[in-house]
Parts: sequence; C-alpha cells; structure tokens
Amino acid sequence: MADEANELAESQLPPSPPCDAAEVRGHLRRILDSPHFIHAHQLQHFLDHLVTSALEGRSDDLKEYSLGRDVFRRGESYDPRNDAIVRVQASILRKRLAAYYENGGSGEAMRIELHKGSYVPHFVFGGTGPAHSKLEASPSPAQSQAAPASRRELLKIAAGFAAGAAVATGAWVVTAKSSAPALAFEDGGALSFPAREVSPRIWGPLLSGEHPIQLAFGCPQFFRGGGLYVRDVNVNNTQEEAADRKLRELTRQLGLYLAPAPNTYTGVGEILGIYRMTQFVTHQGMESNLENVQLLTPELIRNKNLILVSSYRFRTLLELLSLPQAFSAEYMGGGAIVPLEPRPNEQKRYGPIGSGGVSRSYGLVSYWTRPETGGRILLMSGIESWATQGTVMYITGETYLRDLERLLSPAFNEESRGVQILVEIEGRDDRAINVSYVTHRVL
Repeated sequence: MADEANELAESQLPPSPPCDAAEVRGHLRRILDSPHFIHAHQLQHFLDHLVTSALEGRSDDLKEYSLGRDVFRRGESYDPRNDAIVRVQASILRKRLAAYYENGGSGEAMRIELHKGSYVPHFVFGGTGPAHSKLEASPSPAQSQAAPASRRELLKIAAGFAAGAAVATGAWVVTAKSSAPALAFEDGGALSFPAREVSPRIWGPLLSGEHPIQLAFGCPQFFRGGGLYVRDVNVNNTQEEAADRKLRELTRQLGLYLAPAPNTYTGVGEILGIYRMTQFVTHQGMESNLENVQLLTPELIRNKNLILVSSYRFRTLLELLSLPQAFSAEYMGGGAIVPLEPRPNEQKRYGPIGSGGVSRSYGLVSYWTRPETGGRILLMSGIESWATQGTVMYITGETYLRDLERLLSPAFNEESRGVQILVEIEGRDDRAINVSYVTHRVL
C-alpha cells in the first residue's frame, strides 16, 4: 500500500520539462562511465533502461512487475510481493546517483532523479527543483560502513577489531588488519541475479525456503587471563596434546591462568565474506540469522541450512559432525589444502605463494546435502582470511556459478552426499581480487 501511495503522489508531481534527448543521453553516458557505476553492470543496465524508456515515451511501462520481468530476468512468474529485487535495486540506484552528483558530477548542468516510490526518471536542469528534496541522502564514508538494523550483529563483530589486546610470546601473537573489498566483487548490483535458476544444484535447495537459513562466521581460538588475550595460529583445539603443553608453558611463564575466550575476534576476510553473504541472501529475498559459530551446537542448527564463512585455522562445530571429506587441511608451513586422492593432473599439495604484494592462495567450497543435523551445510573456507573472502566471492558470483553448474553436471545429483570445490584466489596486499576454479570432488 505504501508503494501505491507513493506512486499516486508521484503521478501528481509536475512532469519533467521538455528536454533534448541527445543531451540526456550524453549525460547518461557520463554517469555510466563514472567510478560510481563502471563496475555496477546491473545498475548500468537498470538506469539505461529507465532513461531510454522515458525518452521514447514508454514511461507507463516502468512498473515494478515489468522491470522485474524484463530488466532483472525474473520471468512471467515474477511476484513483487515475494521478491523485492526491483525496490532494492532502485534504492541502491538512488544512492549511487546522489553520490555521483555530490562528487564527480557536481558541475553537471542537469540531473537524473528517481523519486522514491516511482521508477520514472525525472530530468532536472540547473540542479534545482521540487523533486530535489526527495533524493535519498548519499552516505558519508563513515555511514557507508554502517548497516540497517537487520545487520547490527555485523557491526558488533567489527567493533571487536578495535577492542582486541595482544601479547607476543614465542608463537603466540594477535594481529589486526584492515582491508578494503575489491569493487568488482563487492558491488551490490552483482548480487541480485536469480541464484536459484543459475545454481539449481547448490543455491536452489539452500534458498528453497524448506529450512530456515543460519549464517555463521568463524573465530580463531583465543585464550585470556589477567586482562591479556593470546593466540597461537596452530592451536585450534584445546584438547590437543601439543596445545595443552603450550598452554601449560605459557601459563608458567606469565603466571596467569589462561582460559578459552569465545566471541573475541575474527578475521577481516571473515567480516567481508559474511557481509557479502548477508547481502547475497537478502538480495535473494530470504531472511536469515547470524551467529558466531563458536556459540552454535549441532542441536541449534538442526533442520536449518547452515551457511558458514570460516578460515581453516578456526575451529568450528563441523568437527563434531560426520561429514564426508575429499580434502584435508595442513596448518604448518604456511598452510595448504591437500587432496586425499590426487588425480594425475593435480598437485599433491596446494599451498600459498607470495605475500604482501601480489600473492596466490587457495580456498574450498564444501556443500553437504544430507548432514546428520538435517537441512544442508555450505562452508566457505580458505587457507588465510583473505582467501576465505575470495571463496565467498566465488560461490556468490553469477559467472562463476554458471560455469560451476556446467562442471558439476551430471555427476553431482540428488544421490550425492555433497561436493567440494577447490578454488585459487589471487590477492593483492591481502585482499582477494580474482578467483578461478581448480578442481572438485563429488562426495
């Protein structure tokens, strides 16, 4: 009803004044080529469609249903009540336009404005007019890091970065890194493709609505005592004999009793990865809950679809489940992913190469269709935190998923217990910038 009221109010506004179509198209081209839109291919297509339709006298066709069907490829069965893709993309588009006009386009003689509640663009000359006040405010750099109420948990996690404390004794060290996401992969418009259709073997069942979705992020094992937080990157399980020896020795040296500390810290790659995954699930029209995996138990995920973003070095509840594996993880010597039965054309060990500048690492997408908890489990895990982020980029990218469906057919079917996909991640300054398929195993 709110949308209908907005559209009625929009119909009562004065129409855009007559304009020169060539001038508008030239203005549109400068917008689409700007840094605000150059990587946002879906938003480019959306804005071009709106402007072209208005210039050609087809504004009556700019309704939510027709846009979802024609621009976002939802098909004749598209139901705006169940799929908010058009409204979500229109909101993003308004913010991108506002950002353009506040920065590189501040000197433009005209503006293209999209009023809330309507999909008919208005062409305003001189940067003024009654419609100007209806533009959504462009977020400031600080605000752009914030999230709506449904993402408050993410903000709580991120706040933990600044609150960490560290002590370095031998191998025990805490480090905090800051890394900006790669624009080509973090663009919001790239997440709105119909994932159920593109990936019927993986995302089809996960997004079917048969089971609720539980999102989770991994945390490394920290120990605390006397106001100090310590970690050894090779200690992920307090039950290991080697871990027990290290804890005893460190306790003796510091004169402190060290106890496991849950919910303390997570990697930059995990934050970027779970943020992208949250956006992806939301863009697909699904609701989800978010939790630290250390606070979950097999019972708490029973009959839920668990989607977990966690580096290999982080201990998770999946160790408590009997899940088939075709790869193992090594933690020493920089870490590696190892095929249990390597094929003739495969390496026996996939480990990272390079560091700091341009580097290469590996991640694994693991998807189990019939875990003992019911529902399904999808795990994105890398050797390093930034490789974990790259693995999320792979499983939420339309081009990657289309290619993966071709590779999985027909071996991965309803009889399979799952599949594991090994990917190679290229990074620069500990930031994932590209991902490519290596091999996979049907379980």
